Amino acid sequence: MSEIRINIPNAQIYGRLQSRYVDIADMDHDILEVFLPVSGLTIDVGWHPEFDPAGCFRIVLYRDFWQDQVRLPIYTRDPFEVAQIVRALAEEYSKGGSPINIACSGTTTGQQVQMISIAPNPYELVG
Repeated sequence: MSEIRINIPNAQIYGRLQSRYVDIADMDHDILEVFLPVSGLTIDVGWHPEFDPAGCFRIVLYRDFWQDQVRLPIYTRDPFEVAQIVRALAEEYSKGGSPINIACSGTTTGQQVQMISIAPNPYELVG
C-alpha cells in the first residue's frame, strides 16, 4: 500500500491518501483534510458510507463548518482521481477564484461538468 502525496503550497494537510485501501477500518469519514489559509476554506475527503466497501470517496469544500459547504460534494472511487480533484480545488480556491466544475467517474448530483486541466504530476507515490 502506497501513500499518494499531494503537494499543495501554503496548505495545511492532515491525514493520508492511500493508492489502495485493504483494511475496512481505514475507510472512514476522516481520510484527508486540506486547509487553504488564503481563502479560509477546507477540502475534506472521506469514505461514504463509512466502513462500507461498496462506498466511495466524498470530497467536500467548506468554510468554517462542514455544514457550510461552498459547492456540492464530488464522489469517486479512484484515489488518484481524488488527488487530482483535491489539487485542482486547492489551486482554484487558493487564488480566490470562482467555483469550478470537475468531471470525474463518480456521481455529480446532476450538475453539468466540464474537464479542467491538471498540472503534470500533481501527486507522487511514496512508500
